[in-house]
Amino acid sequence: MRVFELTTMGRVSLTNPAGAVVATLLAQPKRLGVLVYLAVAAPDDLVRRDVLCELFWPDAPPDRARSSLRQALAFLRRALGEYAIITRGDDEVGLDATRVRCDAVVLRTQLMTRDSERARVLALYTGPFMVGFVIDDVPRFERWIEDARSAFTRDVGETAIDLARASLTVGETSAVAWARRACDVLPFDERALVVLLQALDASGDQSGALRSYDVVVRQLAESLEVEPAPETVAVAQAIRSRAALPPGVSEPAKRALPEDEVIAPASLQLAPIERFPLTATLASAPTTSGAVEAPTTLRHPWRWAFAVAVVAVAVSWFARPSERADTLPSRSAANGRLSTVGERVLVAPFVNETGDSTLDAVGRMAADWITEGFSRIDGVAVVPGTTLLAMERARRAGDYGVPVRLDAMAQKTGATLVV
Repeated sequence: MRVFELTTMGRVSLTNPAGAVVATLLAQPKRLGVLVYLAVAAPDDLVRRDVLCELFWPDAPPDRARSSLRQALAFLRRALGEYAIITRGDDEVGLDATRVRCDAVVLRTQLMTRDSERARVLALYTGPFMVGFVIDDVPRFERWIEDARSAFTRDVGETAIDLARASLTVGETSAVAWARRACDVLPFDERALVVLLQALDASGDQSGALRSYDVVVRQLAESLEVEPAPETVAVAQAIRSRAALPPGVSEPAKRALPEDEVIAPASLQLAPIERFPLTATLASAPTTSGAVEAPTTLRHPWRWAFAVAVVAVAVSWFARPSERADTLPSRSAANGRLSTVGERVLVAPFVNETGDSTLDAVGRMAADWITEGFSRIDGVAVVPGTTLLAMERARRAGDYGVPVRLDAMAQKTGATLVV
């Protein structure tokens, strides 16, 4: 069947089955608006005529409004074909989706499908819904357009964020492209910025990550007069600290080892999970008594460096071959090392209780460094830091179904080791 193509993402367009623009209908904004509403608001249903009259002729007397609607429907039948417009009795009107295909309907349907299909369909989003489309004196229809535009923008942006996170988790280079797409669609959403920073950092482009961060910070200040969230600042500071390292000092711990003790990536192993009981709670999660527990609480500034050093030594120790075969169980008979297959690590943030707010980001930076250290261990998966940030923000927004204790969070994220 020959199908008309109605484009609503970006500037509105309508082409006939031969690919030619239907200029006569595009020159009639109100009648084009009726077509768009029938296509998008009720793709599988009919709309009452009185609803259309209130949307497009709100100030006209009922009889005159219904007459104007009949003329508009007759015009649509002439432009699209007699059977494109469906009616049921004198009160309901609809559009035959098999004769007029709308990109917004396809996009909305495909966004609810599998990731591979969602990736392909994002190409349909060429701009905000009905951008630049204006009809005078139809306030309810204008509000409908604004609501639909916001919903499409949100759904497309969040889909791009999800695809970027999924690509980043499995180490795919497409993470950067999806993250940039998310930032284009949601320029002021810091979730998109964080995943872009992480994707660029993972690809080795720390300078590009910092440039992107500076651009968004400037946009937030100029357009919204706000500063980025502490979590976003912490991610950028961690990247900035790594980018500032002089050449040849990117792996100081490994270089400090004698040459005969340097461990190849394939031999790095974890300590037994039994050494780390899952009993801590997140810093931002209130307990039933109203107090706040933290996985790591440092009350004096000098302890920050000490604690980070201790954990860094622990990570390094996990990565080295055991020297005491009689004290560690589950040793492989083939190589005398602990098995790392299937391990997944959750790194909890440190908590600043020094009273000095300038040190707030240090704990997250430390957690980021430790997370990066674990990610270098062969056979070990690390729970992305964005997962913790998302849970924390969800709790702040009032979602009390998010796990509070780290053991529950470990179960939710599939972690077998908590640091």
